[in-house]
Amino acid sequence: MLSKRDLRIAIFMFVVAGIYFGLVGRGSLPYDEGDQPMEVLPNEGSESGKIPESMDDYEGPVFGYFVMGPEVKTFVECGSIESTALWVDDQTRSIQPLYVESKSSANAYEPVFGSVIMRQETRKNEGFGADYDQTGVVTGINYWPNEGFGCDYPWDTFFIRAFGNEPFWMMEISNATLTLSRPDGPKQSWLMNMNESPFTSVDQEVRLEVTEKPCQDSMSGNRFGFAVTLSYGDSRLKGCGMKGTGT
Repeated sequence: MLSKRDLRIAIFMFVVAGIYFGLVGRGSLPYDEGDQPMEVLPNEGSESGKIPESMDDYEGPVFGYFVMGPEVKTFVECGSIESTALWVDDQTRSIQPLYVESKSSANAYEPVFGSVIMRQETRKNEGFGADYDQTGVVTGINYWPNEGFGCDYPWDTFFIRAFGNEPFWMMEISNATLTLSRPDGPKQSWLMNMNESPFTSVDQEVRLEVTEKPCQDSMSGNRFGFAVTLSYGDSRLKGCGMKGTGT
């Protein structure tokens, strides 16, 4: 008869195998462009930013798959499916309800994509987490899809990206340049002063306020970790934002 520790290891290997064969079958982690809540064009050719190869001495946005069950609370980074999973210490107490809501089946150990603000610590001394070498401490939600982006979204091409509706607009900051896209006008760009928040453009025409608090898209239902207000001229746009690993 398997011990509890062997059972948890067996469950984890089953989950990793499932993600692996999904990759082999599709060439990437599960993602369907038809599920995007809104059209978002990546910064083609941009080399800015890079998803960290290691989370040591790092606290910021990470992207990957969560598995939450009666005895398993783990996270595997995108592109690291063969590495050891992190035990999840969720200080926000948000992941479990989001995970349950997002699952597409009754499988208690179904991998679900999400992006959170996380730092890495050494293993727990007791409890189920003691069986894992490292612990991922979640301090905030960055992006949790109802429908939309996954591991192969270009997270490394922007510092922050935000969306709003009625009318639709999309904004991103990459390489200290804020770019605003709206269907009713040409794309606009401003060079930004990134030394302090709220961020302002060098010419003082634009002001961007980014507040860390839960924000839900009114059309897609996707959840974001940041509320965003963009002011320029006579316009004041409000929406939801998420962080990438670009600059």
